[in-house]
Amino acid sequence: MFTTGAAQLGLAGPLEEAILQVSDEASRLQLQLILDLLEHGLFNQVTTGLWAPFSELDLAARTTLLQSWADSRIPQARQWFQSLKRLGLFL
Repeated sequence: MFTTGAAQLGLAGPLEEAILQVSDEASRLQLQLILDLLEHGLFNQVTTGLWAPFSELDLAARTTLLQSWADSRIPQARQWFQSLKRLGLFL
C-alpha cells in the first residue's frame, strides 16, 4: 500500500471533489499557497534545509520536511502542517 502513489490510484479527481465540498474559498487559497511553496526548492531550503521541490523528494525527505513544519518555531508552519494533516486524515 505504501509503495503505490496517489496518481496510480486515481485519487486526484476524488481529492479535488472532497476539497471543494468541505472547504471555503479562503481555505482553498491557503492550501494552494502551501502546495505552491512546497514546490520551491529555495523555500524548502530556508524552512527545512532540503534543497528540492517536494515532488522530487523521496518519502524519507518528504516526511522530514513535513515533520519539521510540525515542530517549527514558526507558528504559520505549524498551522500549515496541521491543515495538511487534517486534510489527509479526513480523506
